[in-house]
Amino acid sequence: MEEAFVDRLGWVRDGAALTGSGGWRLAFSGRDRLARMDAVWQRLADRDRGPAPLTAFLAATFDDSSALPSVLRVPRSVRRGETAWEQAVDAGLLAELAAADDGLTVGLAGEEIRGLAAPGESAGRAGHRRLVEAALGAIAGGAADKIVVARDEYVRADDARCARALEALAASYPQTWTFAVDGLFGATPELMIARQGDRFRTRVLAGTAGDAETLLGDPRRVAEHRLAADAVLGELAGLAVLDDERPAAYPLQLPNLWHLATDISGRVADPASSPLRLITALHPTPAVAGVPTKRAVELINEFEPRDRGRYAGPVGWMDADGNGEIGLALRCGQREPGGVRCYAGGGIVAGADPEWEYAETEVKLQPMRRALGV
Repeated sequence: MEEAFVDRLGWVRDGAALTGSGGWRLAFSGRDRLARMDAVWQRLADRDRGPAPLTAFLAATFDDSSALPSVLRVPRSVRRGETAWEQAVDAGLLAELAAADDGLTVGLAGEEIRGLAAPGESAGRAGHRRLVEAALGAIAGGAADKIVVARDEYVRADDARCARALEALAASYPQTWTFAVDGLFGATPELMIARQGDRFRTRVLAGTAGDAETLLGDPRRVAEHRLAADAVLGELAGLAVLDDERPAAYPLQLPNLWHLATDISGRVADPASSPLRLITALHPTPAVAGVPTKRAVELINEFEPRDRGRYAGPVGWMDADGNGEIGLALRCGQREPGGVRCYAGGGIVAGADPEWEYAETEVKLQPMRRALGV
């Protein structure tokens, strides 16, 4: 029987692929979902006795309040390049973990998955303008310095079309991280954390334009980026020793856009921690929420007509040795009954132009549209 698309597990960059199949699905709902997922993962990793480090994929929601679950997928079979291995998880431990957490549901891959459709209404052009104007009003009133607003677009597609789209994304955007976890798939340009041993690196993307000259010459976009980078540097204080306390921003070119980027690297203070520990501290970043982050998330939940689900949430993989790569779910879509829900957003700061902001979301939707043949 052919694997359903929601059961596909993959992480690909520049032709190097990590994939998985079968196994177990741990779904977390409610408050502190990332911290709870981290605690469960540490228990599973501590019990690991396999020939290779236990490896898992994850896709988490943007916010605790989402109606969709955050998932930890532990595949039975894993392949990295030419190397493949089998994994096992103690069924008794899974039952114990589920009994201790009312917000955790444990199942097997291949079982029917319900509730993957995010509730709410879509915001078209007029709706997106209202979103931007609401954000500008809140900023003018002093509620926030930056608010990231997003819109969605539904595309009808079956599993075969989604599978072809995933392959097209990996081929068209080799320098991004192409992912598929629990029906969420896309090609993100933003890596939240890459961990190898006690070393880590992260990339902050904020500020977008059609060309590098416009990007570097726009004080508004430069200021937007600095807000995001400074917030991440602040969150890392105490969790890591940085190689550079004040890394410089640079223009990063992707196939259809330029972004301001800042690369941050260093050593984690606690080598025994998982990549999720840093993610729990960093997410949501100002790049996908705003500044100040907590208030920006409250305003996003108030203004946006649809639950974001896993859009702009953490997605990636990690292993029991503390290694992993976790990005932000951008340039992506979520498999829903009958189709795919695609998302795009942009950071709003004082002086933003609603028409330009809508045009930016149109550009950001293009990778998914093209991959799906729209």
